[in-house]
Amino acid sequence: MLNNVAPSDTTLSLIRNNIVTGSGGSAFNIDNPAAYDRRGNQISTSGLSSGRAVLVSGTLTISTIEVQASDNIHLTRVVAGGTLGHLSVGTIVADTSFVINSSSGTDTSTIYWEIVH
Repeated sequence: MLNNVAPSDTTLSLIRNNIVTGSGGSAFNIDNPAAYDRRGNQISTSGLSSGRAVLVSGTLTISTIEVQASDNIHLTRVVAGGTLGHLSVGTIVADTSFVINSSSGTDTSTIYWEIVH
């Protein structure tokens, strides 16, 4: 038993560096509960790996040291604004920033973005 929880298919198991992992791929650092990540992302407290931002004239640059050239970046429109267009990721500068683009130059939507390593 771990903290009075009986083992099951989703049993949490301790691994080195005080990390607890579950069968769903989640990770939780016992020493730093704020350093939580999911879906295979690396644990980090040094930069943003997700957030919300508002497009200005259909584009936006997100500055974060977490982004790498080979990362997938998921985009979701959470609040529609202006003339909606197709969302895409533009230029990625590793360890620095990435660009979110809309096919509409008058798109002012709020976008949720998430970096997946």
